[in-house]
Amino acid sequence: PVQTQIKSETIAQPSTQPGPATAISSIEGLAVYDENAKKIGNAKQVGIDSNQSVVLLIIKNDGTEGSIPWNSIRKVGDVILLGNPISAQSPQPGKCAKCGFSNKEGSKFCEECGSKLQ
Repeated sequence: PVQTQIKSETIAQPSTQPGPATAISSIEGLAVYDENAKKIGNAKQVGIDSNQSVVLLIIKNDGTEGSIPWNSIRKVGDVILLGNPISAQSPQPGKCAKCGFSNKEGSKFCEECGSKLQ
C-alpha cells in the first residue's frame, strides 16, 4: 500500500491592531462642543444607527444620551468640535494655488513660482 504523508505547515499570522479602533476608543470621554463653542456633552462611543450610518453617541449635559451624525463632526482633537467641515475656499482670481502669491489679474502663470494659474 502507498502511504501519503501530509505535511502540515503553520503559517504565523502577525497580530495587528486596526488603526481606526484605537483612534475611535481614544475619543471616549472627550468634551463635545457645538459650532458656537458651547459644550453640549461628552463623547461616549461610536455607533451605527438604524440607517447604517456612523454616529457619535454622547452623554448630554443634562445626563441624557444623544447621537450625532459622524459627518456633523468638524474636528477631533483635545475636544470634539461640531459643525460643517471647513470647505476649501474658492481660489481668488490670480492667486497661485501652489505658493499663494497674488498675481496681476489676467495672468496665466504665477510670477513667483511659474505654476499655471487656474
